Amino acid sequence: MSNGTKVYDGTAYAGGANTTTLSNLVAGNVLPGTPVYAGSAAGVVNAGTYAVSVSGYYATGGQSAYAISYIDGGLVITPRLLTLSGATAGNKVYDGTTAATLNAGSVVFNGKIGSDVLTVAGAAAFTDKNVGTGKTVNLSGLSLGGADAANYALQTTTGSAVGDITPKALTVTGITAGNKVYDGTTAATVSTAGATFAGMVNGDSLNATASGAFGDKNAATGKTVNVSGITLGGIDAGNYTLASSTASTTADISRAAINAVTGITAGGKVYDGTATATVNTNGATFAGMVNGDSLNATASGVFTDKNAATGKTVNVSGIALGGADAGNYTLTSNTASTTADISRAAINAVTGITAGSKVYDGTATATV
Repeated sequence: MSNGTKVYDGTAYAGGANTTTLSNLVAGNVLPGTPVYAGSAAGVVNAGTYAVSVSGYYATGGQSAYAISYIDGGLVITPRLLTLSGATAGNKVYDGTTAATLNAGSVVFNGKIGSDVLTVAGAAAFTDKNVGTGKTVNLSGLSLGGADAANYALQTTTGSAVGDITPKALTVTGITAGNKVYDGTTAATVSTAGATFAGMVNGDSLNATASGAFGDKNAATGKTVNVSGITLGGIDAGNYTLASSTASTTADISRAAINAVTGITAGGKVYDGTATATVNTNGATFAGMVNGDSLNATASGVFTDKNAATGKTVNVSGIALGGADAGNYTLTSNTASTTADISRAAINAVTGITAGSKVYDGTATATV
């Protein structure tokens, strides 16, 4: 009896894969009967190696001189070859590695018989670490599992799948703003040189750009600077997304200097024996004031002396700023000078002059 082979097909073995050969039979003789196969191969379904025995021949009549003996054969059911398709990999958030997970449930087993139960496992790796959709995932070391795995073999233990790597969210801190002198605007200069990125994978390279604005234009210390438009840069920027593109920091706006207050005038007066002067700041101008700002001033003045004269120097002092924007400025000097006249006072009458009596002397002369 020959050894038979068949490829696993999910059906029970009922013979046919083996053949029976009669030896030592005299030419022209025929043994009656039909071969009947038995042994461990009888009715088997699963892949494996089995023994097959045969019987069913008999000698009768002219063939009664034959003593019939049987030599058993065997049956080999070979695993059915499969190909895999439809494999996908689990999507993941960027982690700086190519590690991937095979979605075993997505795999189609091409060549599987009926309701046989199969699973597959193996190693999976993205072709690179970077974010992308529909990325190729290389599969290796594939192996079958499941109740019917022994009945199948994979044509190849490698393959490919597809999966997505989505950007990782991070937050940016450490953005600073520079102090400035009051300029009438909220503009702020921010620095991202010291920015840190919470959530960045170790070894990655990121930087950032941003813009900033003070909460208002006015001078003060520790003012809030609103940072906006944060944008990531660097070779790994494409692998991240910002949880927020805004932040805040603090910086100072120092007062701008008014280098001179000009246009203060003093009123002329009639000599009154004092050096007191009356000043007028209505026409004051402020060197260094930002266009559009509103300032005024108060001041006091005194002539250099009390005496009447024209074009006398008036020393202006105690200049103080006022107006809506006064708090944004400081004076480099609170003094100035102008000129005014002290005119002579009028003597309207002279009284109290007396004359002495005299003895007639024939003249009109009198002694006062």
